[in-house]
Amino acid sequence: YTWSPDGRFLAYTRDQRVGYQAVFVWDSRDGKTHQVTASTTSDHSPAWDPQGRYLYFVSDRATNPHIGERDFQVTESGTSVLVMTLLRPDVEDPFARDAGLPGAEPPIVIEKRKKKKKRQKEEGELDDGASRFDIAWDGLVDRQITLDVPNGTYFSLSATDDALFFVSYAGGGFRDDGAMSLQAFDLEDEEVAEVASGISGYEMAADREKMVIAKWQNWYVVDARPGPADFSDSLVDTSGIDIQLDPREEWRQIYFEAWRHMRDFFWDRDLGGLDWVKVRDQYATLLPRLSTRQELSDLLGELIGELGTSHTYVGGGDASLRIDWEPAGLLGAELVREGDAYRVARIWKADPADELVSPLLRPGQEVKEGEYIVGVAHRPLVADRPIWAELEGKADVSVVLQVNSRPSFQGARTVVVTPVRNDYDLRHADWVRRNRETVAARTDGKIGYLHIPDMGATGLMAFETWYYAQLDKEGLIVDCRWNRGGWASQLMLQRLARRPIGFNRAAGGGVEVFPAGTLNGPFVVLTNEFAGSDGDIFPKSIQELKLAPVIGMRSWGGVVGIRADKPLVDGGFLSQPEYAFWFRKGGWGVENHGVDPDVVVQNLPQDLAKNLDPQLQRAIDEVLRLRQENPPLKPDFEAEPTKTRDAFGQELPQ
Repeated sequence: YTWSPDGRFLAYTRDQRVGYQAVFVWDSRDGKTHQVTASTTSDHSPAWDPQGRYLYFVSDRATNPHIGERDFQVTESGTSVLVMTLLRPDVEDPFARDAGLPGAEPPIVIEKRKKKKKRQKEEGELDDGASRFDIAWDGLVDRQITLDVPNGTYFSLSATDDALFFVSYAGGGFRDDGAMSLQAFDLEDEEVAEVASGISGYEMAADREKMVIAKWQNWYVVDARPGPADFSDSLVDTSGIDIQLDPREEWRQIYFEAWRHMRDFFWDRDLGGLDWVKVRDQYATLLPRLSTRQELSDLLGELIGELGTSHTYVGGGDASLRIDWEPAGLLGAELVREGDAYRVARIWKADPADELVSPLLRPGQEVKEGEYIVGVAHRPLVADRPIWAELEGKADVSVVLQVNSRPSFQGARTVVVTPVRNDYDLRHADWVRRNRETVAARTDGKIGYLHIPDMGATGLMAFETWYYAQLDKEGLIVDCRWNRGGWASQLMLQRLARRPIGFNRAAGGGVEVFPAGTLNGPFVVLTNEFAGSDGDIFPKSIQELKLAPVIGMRSWGGVVGIRADKPLVDGGFLSQPEYAFWFRKGGWGVENHGVDPDVVVQNLPQDLAKNLDPQLQRAIDEVLRLRQENPPLKPDFEAEPTKTRDAFGQELPQ
């Protein structure tokens, strides 16, 4: 939202139908609210012209579909355009041109806007425009002008007398940085110029002469004008800022603000029937007894715990202990100590599609399982010092190792490796690979396997990587155990809900299932007690749509979503469950209960200790049974249609 410079009008964005947004303006004089953009476009980010001539906004109306490279699906990006609304009929179109047409007034010399503004300011004649702020509501939507700016992804508008500033997001895939830049459209030159790149935000000063630009944790104060910003000598020095505060008073403020956040944003306006004021007062009696920020976090946890709802998180703030530390470099392998040396018991191996390689398997430097690491940087390892001490601070830098076929430094060869900072992804990829090989071995390669670790970017990329690569299989195991949740379940459901309708046969004899990207065979879903949030919604949706059996253990049971976008004054956070999920069958019942599998199978600790996975084995049994009961659709092509004229009952002309 944004106030007009005279303080009379409030422009803001409100959600509309089908996910669209619209811009509204509230008039403080008569208390009336007006929708000032159409209902057929999605519009947001309003900004006032300081002189009371225009209202700018972003309109996501530029239809720009493109087809994915991996799947025949449409997506859109870069749909934003910038729009100027003339607030009254007497406001001239600043871009109107007569182009020398007959009857046009003879050209006159017009003082450049910028020069005129500078002269008026020097002579004290500059009008702030406040007295002219008025809006003619009739026909307002028809007085829109789309600025000559290429469509993109835009937001956060601010205006000066002769320029419109906006943030441009250079989005892409999940692997891209998605850098933001500050751009400016010059009303006089009708050109766009980049003001600053790599920004994290900006704010315009009230007089529109200066603005502050944030780049990560640095702030810069620069002139508010189109063109590249001058960052020389513009950095705000915060090193000398000291803040004196009373921790107990700050904790009290945090406590009551956290309480208000829950009151205002909790999904159930009745807060589950709780007397929220009574709950507040009950726990507030403990405020005088707090002695640390961590105790405040504990108190906030007790407060919001009364709601009995998932996704209620507390953290951060001054309780966070910040320690500079250097991680030890990791070698992507399981190492076993034997005397002074370390035996390479197992090296984590990924598939090329995972784009992960253990440091010990780099081409030309391969270390084999069963060999020994006997030294680091030409120094022999010793029994009283672990290898990780030698690799401290060595993540992502080249390190020399001495390797031998026996636990002896004598006769060792030298290899150069680059240890990694974290080997979780490599371990996970190795586990998935071994599961995939287990499934292939038991099914003669006819059944595929994929694991979805979460329903965010990582899980979606895993699904995209392994779903399409296995569409030649006659069945699939979709493993959602330990799924950390997210938002992408419906994207995966769209693929898995497809059913083969027919086949495309090419001239060369190739046959493809239609629709494209369809699994021609059954699948099953695995879940367990460590899968939750969107990892609950996914198996429940599978059951609701009767797509496949769900196997394993009852899931976590947390389907009230959050944004966690309201920081506390000391940098801490507290999440408010805002989005509750309701199912056609079961209503609100998944929250605090989870999804009951169709086939209950528990992996016991003794099974895991023996490297056994009864849940996966049962999934193999089930998908093989389903494949036998409902074999994949196979084309039974009849004879090709005859194309002779006789086939159409026609006679040749005499």
